[in-house]
Amino acid sequence: MMRRQYVAALAQYDAAAKLRPTDPAIQNGRGVAYKNLKQYPKALRAFQQALALDPSNAQVQNNIGVLYELLGSKALAVTAY
Repeated sequence: MMRRQYVAALAQYDAAAKLRPTDPAIQNGRGVAYKNLKQYPKALRAFQQALALDPSNAQVQNNIGVLYELLGSKALAVTAY
């Protein structure tokens, strides 16, 4: 991910998700990779899965807010933040 190789990172996150399907950090990472690939609906689904696994995770909530801002939904972004 740090090398901006988002497709490769996504493949790694997908493999990790098979081993640890209830790990919110993996779903959050998938969301970040999808966001960077501009696959926003998939990013939102991944972030929502992460939030369902860990509802108090501020990092995931922030990532959802950032995504909503990218999509032009300021009101939803504020709610997410």
